Amino acid sequence: MNVAHRSNRRGFTLVELLTVIAIISLLISILVPSLQAARNQAKKTATAAQIASLDTGTEMFRNDFNQYPRSGGSNPFEAPAGQDPYNAGSVFLSGAQWLGLSLMGADRQGYVKPTRENDTNDDAFLDSDDWNEWYAVAPNREYSRFGPYADQDPKNAKTPIEFVQELPNGIAGAPSILFGSNPTYGGVAGGTGGAGPWNNGRIPMFVDAFGFPILYYKASLNAKRPASYGSGGGLLVGTYDQSHNAMFTGYDAQNGQYTFTGSDRGWDLTGGGGFASASDPVHPAGVLGYSRAPSATQAPTELPNRPSFLASIYDVEVFDQTYNGSQGKLVTRKNDSFILWSPGKDGLWGTSDDVSNFNQ
Repeated sequence: MNVAHRSNRRGFTLVELLTVIAIISLLISILVPSLQAARNQAKKTATAAQIASLDTGTEMFRNDFNQYPRSGGSNPFEAPAGQDPYNAGSVFLSGAQWLGLSLMGADRQGYVKPTRENDTNDDAFLDSDDWNEWYAVAPNREYSRFGPYADQDPKNAKTPIEFVQELPNGIAGAPSILFGSNPTYGGVAGGTGGAGPWNNGRIPMFVDAFGFPILYYKASLNAKRPASYGSGGGLLVGTYDQSHNAMFTGYDAQNGQYTFTGSDRGWDLTGGGGFASASDPVHPAGVLGYSRAPSATQAPTELPNRPSFLASIYDVEVFDQTYNGSQGKLVTRKNDSFILWSPGKDGLWGTSDDVSNFNQ
């Protein structure tokens, strides 16, 4: 005889279901920030490794040429014919791009040494004619290449033109000096970074694991002050010159620093600068940081204003060891070589999450 059995199973009650949902939501709220923090730490570690690699590449460049790559001067492809390609003209090239040009070459196939034997037209000048010939698609002859001294993976190296293609607002808000004026070569309306095939917009720079440019500053040896101040005939040379990457960081006009075509605020990489005035630097490193204007004869001794360019790079230990209650010796770290500087996760140079070769 078949006996029917009634099932003793029952479904979840509403209270139990809501309890399970609440527990799952709690776990998600705990895990998601942890996962995000882990991702950020992984990117920070990758950025530190990249900077260490660039540090090594820059030292290799020095071994080959007996000097570090320059970090300031005009775009050598844009200088008038017959003139010094580094200092003639108004197309200033950023330190970040000087590093890319030196460690990779404009076309990322290696660096051509600017020497007399590479004078392409025997006019006794190594001018823009020569630079454009060296990196031409079809040069008249072969030129010895050095490097590349660093990984030129598209994730790690981009031109400004390539960089803005990945930003939500594209070129909007980007300093005009980073872009050329000739549409044939990727130029844009209002771009002031040159008009030739190797205008500023086409010269690569290194980017970190967060996707932001890595700045480069070469030290001026035996400088009397930690950072340059003033401009033109009133320039007081310092170990580092903030202006070499001012198109990224911006600069404080109150410091009497150089004037560039384009934004004084620098490049707002995150889309939300949070400053009340359009003239204020987006980045803390856009403020030079001297407590008072440097003297032409005396090195500064006051603690830098914070946050600022100087507050980020000065040697705290040296200052503390020499501090007498009101003054101390103000010098920079890495004062005999160079600075490599990532803005970190927040995209702001001069904050606590920066990654560099001087704050490890």
